[in-house]
Amino acid sequence: TKTCISHLKSQGYKVYGTSSHLENHYTPQNVPIDSPLAIIMGKEHTGISQDAIDNCDGMIYIPMYGFTESFNVSVAASLIAQPIISRIKDSNLPWQISDKEKENLYYEWIWMNIKNPDVLYKEWAVNISKA
Repeated sequence: TKTCISHLKSQGYKVYGTSSHLENHYTPQNVPIDSPLAIIMGKEHTGISQDAIDNCDGMIYIPMYGFTESFNVSVAASLIAQPIISRIKDSNLPWQISDKEKENLYYEWIWMNIKNPDVLYKEWAVNISKA
């Protein structure tokens, strides 16, 4: 957890955890969006780890009313992401990724989703050198 958060911060991200029980909260409507952000979602009953809490730049919570104290993680992710994405898109911030970044992400996705990509790459390299 610490390594992941440290890496994200070294890349310019602000890292926020989610909790309905801790002080100094942001909501999806007021969390800072002036830099890239990563959000750590916890388990429904236990939340995020103490290591995550100690290393986050802040906490985000979803206002809840009534007896509910937590949401299913997929519901919580949607309730957090939608207003943040809307705020970013409505801002003057440069949020779009470049064509080169899109291409790199595409090839990274392919590499991670093909069985034995290194073997296929070697075969391709041999065949291309013969052509």
